[in-house]
Amino acid sequence: MKRLLLHENILVCMVLFVVICCVQPVPAGAGILNLAEPDEFDDDDTYLDATIFHLIIEGDSSQVATDLGILPQRHNFHDAGDEDWIKFHATAEGLHKGWYSIRVSNLESNCDAVVELYDTDGVTLLQSRDDNLAGQDELLEWQFETDGTYYVRIKHYDPLAGGQDTGYDLAVYWPIGTSASVGVVTGTVTDQDSGTKIGNAAIRTDSGGSALVDQGHYMMLHPAGNFSLALYAEGYLSASAFVSVSSGEAVTRDFSMTAVGSTPSDNDTTCFAEDLFGADSREVEVLQDFRDHVLTKIPAGQALIRCYYRLSPVAVRLMCRNEAVKNAATTMVDRLVVIVSSGR
Repeated sequence: MKRLLLHENILVCMVLFVVICCVQPVPAGAGILNLAEPDEFDDDDTYLDATIFHLIIEGDSSQVATDLGILPQRHNFHDAGDEDWIKFHATAEGLHKGWYSIRVSNLESNCDAVVELYDTDGVTLLQSRDDNLAGQDELLEWQFETDGTYYVRIKHYDPLAGGQDTGYDLAVYWPIGTSASVGVVTGTVTDQDSGTKIGNAAIRTDSGGSALVDQGHYMMLHPAGNFSLALYAEGYLSASAFVSVSSGEAVTRDFSMTAVGSTPSDNDTTCFAEDLFGADSREVEVLQDFRDHVLTKIPAGQALIRCYYRLSPVAVRLMCRNEAVKNAATTMVDRLVVIVSSGR
């Protein structure tokens, strides 16, 4: 019995000797991720949960943009495997000719960011950038050929890295020139019948400006001046308006959208006659009365209303670009008002 205990003790000592001699000492904290607090945009780990990004005009440092928070977003990789997704609406035409810049900057020492741009399906990779080392900026530039909502994924080069010192700034820039005077257009988007906010909508201007509607609200930096703005949402007739914004000014333009199959309301922003003459003008009053009391009563009239509101954004853009077209449209509406009035 004593011999058996002796052998067991010898075996335990040998095992301890091997452990002490052969296993490398573990530095303090090794193998334990030094976690950081999640950034304010967390829970954005897939394209389905992507955060809406408000496009920044390159070189703009206006106070109005700062006041509204149209700035680079501050992110981090708070734990291993963390990644960040954003989405933005791009246009193929305009002052920028379809070009956009995606920048990751102000990286902390343990941040080695990889930038990936995905198509409108959120799955098809268009381009990836990882040109620099940890702590160094990354830049991805892309020229879009089709209008649409695109996605950006930011991940750490090392999938096991994360925690402290992994912060970075993320921004998407609309590069139209550093000398541009800039204003801001903001507003709400609601359903004309229910008054509920519409979230799945996109805004485009004839200068190439764009924005996504976030929970019924939008903000868009835009070069100062006059331009036409069109709003699109699945299941709704498009809406449009003329907008004028001065340098450093914030302008509010709210939209009430008409669901497909519904009768447009009197304050529907798609009516280009309203933009020509004003919402309270006699011309608009006559045309709205004709619409509500004549056209809505017959199938052909209802089809004409739907056609009008589909084509109105195109007419608005043409009038904004060409004064002769605007004058011709004014003359045409004036004659139509005379004809309608004579039959009242």
